[in-house]
Amino acid sequence: MKNRKLWRALVAALLCAALLCPAFALAEADNLAINDVADSALDLEMNDAFDGALPDLPDLDLPNNLALGDLALDDDLVAGETGPIDLGGGALSNAGDTGSGDSQETPSPKDVVTLVASYTGGTLSKAYDCNKYGAAKDTNTGEIIYVIEALKTISSQFKLTPAKGKTLVEGHENVSFKLTLTKQFDAADVGKYTFEFTLSLTGDDAAWYTLKNPVVKVPARIIRRVVTVTPRANLTKVYGAEEPVYPSGTKFTLKYTNGEIAVQQDVSGLPTYAVPSFTSDQAENVKVLIREARLKERDFFPGFLSRKRGEKAGEYRVTRGTLDYGNNFKVKVAKGFFTINPRDIADSSVTVKTVSDKIFTGKAIKPNPVVRYNGKLLKLNTAYTLKYTNCKALGNATVTITGKGNFTGARKLTFRIVLKPTAISKLTAGKGKIDVAWKKGSLNTGYEIAYSTDANFSSAQTKVVKGSDTTRTTLKNLQAQTTYYVRIRTYRKVKGNVFYSAWSKTKSIKTK
Repeated sequence: MKNRKLWRALVAALLCAALLCPAFALAEADNLAINDVADSALDLEMNDAFDGALPDLPDLDLPNNLALGDLALDDDLVAGETGPIDLGGGALSNAGDTGSGDSQETPSPKDVVTLVASYTGGTLSKAYDCNKYGAAKDTNTGEIIYVIEALKTISSQFKLTPAKGKTLVEGHENVSFKLTLTKQFDAADVGKYTFEFTLSLTGDDAAWYTLKNPVVKVPARIIRRVVTVTPRANLTKVYGAEEPVYPSGTKFTLKYTNGEIAVQQDVSGLPTYAVPSFTSDQAENVKVLIREARLKERDFFPGFLSRKRGEKAGEYRVTRGTLDYGNNFKVKVAKGFFTINPRDIADSSVTVKTVSDKIFTGKAIKPNPVVRYNGKLLKLNTAYTLKYTNCKALGNATVTITGKGNFTGARKLTFRIVLKPTAISKLTAGKGKIDVAWKKGSLNTGYEIAYSTDANFSSAQTKVVKGSDTTRTTLKNLQAQTTYYVRIRTYRKVKGNVFYSAWSKTKSIKTK
């Protein structure tokens, strides 16, 4: 009996040392477990050796945001699996060297630490592409519609932290956990959705912890796909012309990058700026648009581009107009312009009224010609400008009409600057002579009188009277009893050149 009590005391001491110093006990016997002692030939009872509770272990001073595992998803994860998707597990990532732990020790309820699960990442997002976001298979082919690649990158965003006022249990940090996708959504259109993940604890020390919220929701969304369309180049017309349109039978052909014809659409009668094109970097978006068009059974162009209003010469930005691919797309129009070019002022639709002769004044003469476009009077300095050449001296002068604003180019108009004519005031007949009186001229240096027995002056004789102040003269040596026709004009000599006015009206008289 005495030896039996000694053996019991010795075993109790060893067990107490093992419980208080687990690391030491496990170092001495790596394979030893509590049950091995209970089942030994010694057949000892714990209460015989130790009566009372174990002392509390000291709390560990750990940060509240301690992560209990950065999970890496399996490479063979596919979104088409049905039911919960096992995303693999993870161990305590920063607990240090935890050793084997006293894995067989059963914690009392008061020793179990509550952990709070959270997702610290942002909203999962992908652009609309006609594919379903959630884990699903094509009901007809069984093929995966969309692989949730985004889910493979967010595991590190799941965090487990001890509940408020709690810390990890010293000596029992050997815990790991699994992450399982338990709720998905089956949607392809733009909108806000939610994934649900279930976290479950595993590992030798999992019994020391419990999860307050094992189900964690992760926000996701499908955003509108931005499709940039580019207005076509060289979109022009001439001022006043009708909008250029595609001729009857014109079909727009859209191709994939490999050259395969994907869409054809009749655009007959549409303005040339109505149909957009796409830049080379928009190939993927074009494929999505084509798929969408076919899915919705509609034309590839649901609506067409337009341009800013205006009919004056200039550039007009091409706008989105009625082009709208629906809520799943956001249409952007790259910078492009429809150009209205000025019309040539020499065009046949522009008319200029001839300028009549102008009387010489010794000063510059600047007539304003009448310019019309399709019968509409054009305004000086708005539609055209004027420039004059040789507009002061006697002779031919030129006015140059240069287009402005809605008009371009130039055309020239010639007019004459002439002397002011005079008129015969009185004819008096004498025997073999005629007295001629006339009105005084202006800025002339003399007069020339023509007289003839022929009303057409086919055999006329002339008489020059020098001096602008002279207003009468006598025509002598005429045939008696003969009718004569008389007319007069002024003249001016300029540097050896003689300039004449127009002839006056003809008068006739019969000599005595």
